Amino acid sequence: MILTKSLRPLARPDGFDARAAQVVPAAASNDTVARAATTSAPIPRAEPMLIGIFGSSDDASALVRLPSGKIAEVSKGSRLGRDTVVAVAEDSIILQRGKKAHRLSMPDA
Repeated sequence: MILTKSLRPLARPDGFDARAAQVVPAAASNDTVARAATTSAPIPRAEPMLIGIFGSSDDASALVRLPSGKIAEVSKGSRLGRDTVVAVAEDSIILQRGKKAHRLSMPDA
């Protein structure tokens, strides 16, 4: 079948643009989710900062903000400067340097 002329679109109903401007996306109205998922915390400039943990409990990874401002993804066995990640928990990671270990926790954890 060959189309010999273009079909003309139907006109929008009266007041369509005004009604469309009043529509608010559902995601924008759920402020409680945004507040629950966001934590304000000072960013230390001289130390790494744990900013997130993800993955399954058997294979968890973490996002760490380095003093340089770069973000590193680490998991058990990863090196973070002179430290080695020895565990990734629900709200923290355990770093070891030599015989000393220390915990890097999520802000407000």
